[in-house]
Amino acid sequence: MNIWYQKCLEYYASVPEYRDKINLTYFTEETALASIEQVRKLYEEEHFPKDPDYEVRMDRLMEVMQKHEEDSCRETWSVWLRYFVTMGNEEWKSFWRNK
Repeated sequence: MNIWYQKCLEYYASVPEYRDKINLTYFTEETALASIEQVRKLYEEEHFPKDPDYEVRMDRLMEVMQKHEEDSCRETWSVWLRYFVTMGNEEWKSFWRNK
């Protein structure tokens, strides 16, 4: 199992209002990781200038997601986004590099 998927599940299991999200059909490991790969590709296609402090800037990621809000993976992106905001900077960088 992908380490990031496992960590995301652990996070959702620890937050009462998010526990029900774990059982949704779109939140399988395969679907979740494919959706993140898709949003990563969309982010990279924007060719944002490199930021020396951040691997990926959240405001830019949100901009990409809003631009593609009609995409079928949008709901899955939002599930992962809730988990992303709990990550520390080094964990975030590691996730983005290793995805």
